[in-house]
Amino acid sequence: MKDKDFLELLRMEEKENIDFKLKCNAFHSKGIKDNAELVKDVCAMSNNRKRKSYIIIGVSDDKIEFQTVKNSKLTEENLQDLCKNAIYPIPKLSLSRKRFSNNSLSFKDIIFVIITIGPHRKKSVYRINRDFIDYGVKICIRKNDVWIRQGSISRLASPEEIIDLFKKNPTKLFPKPENNSNYMRLKNIDSLEKMQSDFKNFTRQQGGRLFSRQKNKPISLFNQDRAVLKINSDNILLHYFFIKEAVNKFSILGSIFREWCYEPTVLIFSNGAVTKNSFHKQFNPHFKEDWGWVSYAENSNLFLPKLYFQIPSNVERYGIFIITLPNIKDTDKMFYSMYNMLDFLKDNFDIYKEIRINQEKMRKNIEIILKDGWITETNKLIIGEILSSNLKKHEIYDQKRFGNKIMRVDKSKALIKGFQRILDLMK
Repeated sequence: MKDKDFLELLRMEEKENIDFKLKCNAFHSKGIKDNAELVKDVCAMSNNRKRKSYIIIGVSDDKIEFQTVKNSKLTEENLQDLCKNAIYPIPKLSLSRKRFSNNSLSFKDIIFVIITIGPHRKKSVYRINRDFIDYGVKICIRKNDVWIRQGSISRLASPEEIIDLFKKNPTKLFPKPENNSNYMRLKNIDSLEKMQSDFKNFTRQQGGRLFSRQKNKPISLFNQDRAVLKINSDNILLHYFFIKEAVNKFSILGSIFREWCYEPTVLIFSNGAVTKNSFHKQFNPHFKEDWGWVSYAENSNLFLPKLYFQIPSNVERYGIFIITLPNIKDTDKMFYSMYNMLDFLKDNFDIYKEIRINQEKMRKNIEIILKDGWITETNKLIIGEILSSNLKKHEIYDQKRFGNKIMRVDKSKALIKGFQRILDLMK
């Protein structure tokens, strides 16, 4: 595991697919208690199915205390041998060690152990394959027990939950909205206002914020529909849209092209179907889930409307995630899709990490823009030398930074206000 990925994991809270342990004495003593506890947690996390899960040893539950893992018998070979005999089917797992020598970190020179479990694509139910019983140390884990994760704990699954695990997509129960409105029975303008209102209620229930565009005002940097949702303790900024459907080629891009500004994450609600060809070919890979699509493009410069803004030459480029929720025909479906979408982002570490990194790049870029101004090309090339007196107002020439091009700097009050508001939203 890369250093930055491990540091991202440490930022997370304990949940279904992340477990912190200060120590683990498995394989170290003659008793069965420590081995049984480890097997129980691996079994529970194996039933997370498509979600990659992590047991991180050397970290206390509250992430305040760190302790080097001194158990030399806690190796991948021993772990694999234990789980081959103790869990059926045999789960996919690996074990690695991580140590940091950075003096700025509070856990400098601490040696951690990371056990990675899954993801498992098949409809398998992972269960205990042998008894671990010792009443003297209060251990009673029986053969054929099925363990699952609920929040930050591992527990025995109920018969209904075991049946549910055999399904392709196990049922998840989410809170329902107080009132359910059918958007398809409303006029277009009423439907849009109701969807906006329902999304606002959902966002507030999740501790987030919603900022809607002011009516009868032109689209500008600070007159946009944006939401801030709390995901894994971070404020994630999304630019959101409502559309009817997206079945024609590149129609997703066409729907947002003139309005999308600078955010690395876009959320689209569609009343109708959404097909793969509605995305631009640059959006790849696509993750197709039951609740919708998560699509990614590496370079945002490909999609930023040049009539609106251009990517400054002195900032770092980042990718764009487009999250699309199709068939949002009523309030129930909106809430259900949003809950599933949030669960997906919380559980898919690699995708969430990229979203957070891109947002951090955006934040740093905005700080550069506020300091230096919005710098764009003028299409003027310089061959030879140029005197500063030959430059027009707001033009600059810096060969080291921009090559042989003359650049233009915009420091308008509206521009500064717009970017400052974006920063304020993420606080």
